[in-house]
Amino acid sequence: MQIDNEDVEEYLDVVESIAGSMRMHKWRYGNYHPGVWYTGNIMDHIQGIIYQIFDAMEKVKPKNEEEYLKELLENKFDWGEQQYLCKHIQDITAEIFKIYKTKNLSEIEYSPPAQPTRSERIKNWFRKYLP
Repeated sequence: MQIDNEDVEEYLDVVESIAGSMRMHKWRYGNYHPGVWYTGNIMDHIQGIIYQIFDAMEKVKPKNEEEYLKELLENKFDWGEQQYLCKHIQDITAEIFKIYKTKNLSEIEYSPPAQPTRSERIKNWFRKYLP
């Protein structure tokens, strides 16, 4: 079976995209899994699982993080009718873990959005109505 380069590039793009989302979520929300996550398709579902397991790993702080993720996916995650996803998500998780370590995602600090002052809110309100 031959695998096209386009398929490999698409896979790597997906992995990079998930890792990028994790970086942004951690910075903005303090966790990889944001407070609200809409699952509209299978990739949203896979991303949600990956976000949750990395959040769990950072909470537990295991000595061997890679082994913890593998164990979590193999033995502690309830796959129900979706057992077919396990190997696929393990592979994606392994690739994301490499990025997690090389880009130090665990060290990203939470940075809540700045709240505008009362006067800034009033100015913004006026701007909506003035030419």
